[in-house]
Amino acid sequence: MTTEPDRLTPYYRLARRWRDLSGWWPGETPWDIAVSAILTQNIQWDRAFQALQNLREAGLGTPDAVARARRSVLEQLVRPAGGFRRKARTIQVLARFVVTECGGDLGRLREWPIERARSALLAMYGIGPETADVILLYACGVPVAVVDAYTVRILQRHGLLPPRRWRYEDVQRRMGTWFTGDAEAWKELHAQMVTVGKTFCKARAPLCGTCPWRPLLPEGRPIKEQGSQTTKHPVP
Repeated sequence: MTTEPDRLTPYYRLARRWRDLSGWWPGETPWDIAVSAILTQNIQWDRAFQALQNLREAGLGTPDAVARARRSVLEQLVRPAGGFRRKARTIQVLARFVVTECGGDLGRLREWPIERARSALLAMYGIGPETADVILLYACGVPVAVVDAYTVRILQRHGLLPPRRWRYEDVQRRMGTWFTGDAEAWKELHAQMVTVGKTFCKARAPLCGTCPWRPLLPEGRPIKEQGSQTTKHPVP
């Protein structure tokens, strides 16, 4: 029987054999990754990337430059990402924090105790738990679990979480007891969760039959194939 700390290890191992997603979250610098985490909130990546490119081309590709920029200029540059006023404000708040508290280097957050770093990010305007953890994991290399809708859906369908509403922190806490990998392993596991969630473990008509994690479905748990008229696999 799988022990508690190893519950997610089989998913990680199986996914690595299926597709290499190392370096999945793009970004040339930790700051790039943090900004993209904010820009991608509720928007497609291509639009967020256009906003990120606008900032770079305008010479606003560093925390120091963003911290000193006029807010109205930032708003126009990030407009393609939607919610441009809110996102411009969040990016500038983060930039000023990095300049004043991290000496201009966001990567220094990895030297802080995890809870202190996370609390500092969550205290900022426009940064919620998922965005904070993406910044910590992908930009700073801090080993934390990132929880999103894909993660919860997969964990519920595989019987690791009961089918009810969950608080972000509760799911993250459980995942932290189920997997003990380093930051690179957590990055790959999250990337696989998102990719499997988008490609196979869809909210409707999941493609369980071709999913790389099909062997990990609990024994006896039936599968619903796309196009089937019989509801065999419960959708949370």
